[in-house]
Amino acid sequence: MTPPTPADFAEFYAAAHGYAPFPWQSRLAAQVCAGSWPRAIALPTAAGKTAAIDVAVFALACGAPSAPRRVFFVVDRRIVVDQAFRHADALADKLHDAKGGVLKLVADALRHIAQDERPLDVYALRGGMYRETAWVRSPLQPTVIASTVDQVGSRLLFRGYGVSDSMKPVHAALVGNDALILLDEAHCAKPFEQTVTAVRNYQGWHDAVAPLVFVTMTATPTADGDVMRDD
Repeated sequence: MTPPTPADFAEFYAAAHGYAPFPWQSRLAAQVCAGSWPRAIALPTAAGKTAAIDVAVFALACGAPSAPRRVFFVVDRRIVVDQAFRHADALADKLHDAKGGVLKLVADALRHIAQDERPLDVYALRGGMYRETAWVRSPLQPTVIASTVDQVGSRLLFRGYGVSDSMKPVHAALVGNDALILLDEAHCAKPFEQTVTAVRNYQGWHDAVAPLVFVTMTATPTADGDVMRDD
């Protein structure tokens, strides 16, 4: 099996969506494929931040160092959750149906990681709808979950709406390990940002094998250090 390479990102994105990525999206893909996410993505609304999902999936297929299998796109607005779900679901369909080219390379790499015929699973997890539990079926499966702050935060803290006591540790483990949390509109979810940061710091004290990766996305970032901007 020949995996894709970081240089294939623009071709991959165009094949998946029908148009080329923005320059900042290509720069983000290059950074993530090299092994690190920025602490924050500083972009306004409608700047294409949902493409961070594509970057995460592509980097996993490329074999990027410590690339998480699970991507949680978290935002405290249901309509944006639904938009992110549709974006990721369309990508999953393209990968599933790919017969050649870079999409087939990515799909085959993801199938190899999953040890399954499904290259990418996609779920929406929010209030006001049936809460899907199939996303916990395999810790190996590359998965994108579009969700709200309360749904992801409660699971991370061994709670969870409608989650049985026996499954709470499983949900917490899958959210807190080998996972990427992309927090959109982070300025509207400061308690969640503080909580995930505390969990991430705790994992650092104990040398977690596959700690969660946490990236905030907002036009007004407060993070120090590495911040991705559209410039």
